[in-house]
Amino acid sequence: DRPASRARYAVYWGAVRVLGRSMAETGRAIGRRDHTTVRSGLLRAEEMIARDPAFRLLSQRIAARFCPAEELGR
Repeated sequence: DRPASRARYAVYWGAVRVLGRSMAETGRAIGRRDHTTVRSGLLRAEEMIARDPAFRLLSQRIAARFCPAEELGR
């Protein structure tokens, strides 16, 4: 995956999973992407979280930045 794609996947994941935004809302905010594009990127992000330690760390940092510690189960 290209660095720009990885960053976009991280944004999709953070917006939907951490902030609770809808896929349609996320797509509009990113710029003319529909919910199916966001869904595909979100699934890709979840695969990367499972297998890529660097991406997993990035997702943890995103979650920690935007979600209070008590909501993260800490």
